[in-house]
Amino acid sequence: MGAVAMAKDFGVELQLVLHVDATAGKGMASRQGVGKVRHLHTGTLWLQKLVYDRRLQLRKVAGVDNPADLGTKVLDGTTLWRLLALMGFERRDGRSELALKVAV
Repeated sequence: MGAVAMAKDFGVELQLVLHVDATAGKGMASRQGVGKVRHLHTGTLWLQKLVYDRRLQLRKVAGVDNPADLGTKVLDGTTLWRLLALMGFERRDGRSELALKVAV
């Protein structure tokens, strides 16, 4: 939200988009109030207000295509590199010229 506000100061309009892979979480953020949810901290209801005011869009993303899984699950090498590529990383072989040299 801070980056969107700063961009607006520079005359650039950005849309805030939150990608979610949990249907329940998307549903909770899209409704008004706590509903039948138990143990929801009322301080988090500001998210519902942003969605209601259309300042925040929620988009569903498949769990297998969610880069957030990089830090929360054990992933095989193929999935790891695919998710890193979604974030703009690329795989390179060899060693950086800036890497420390090993003394022999």
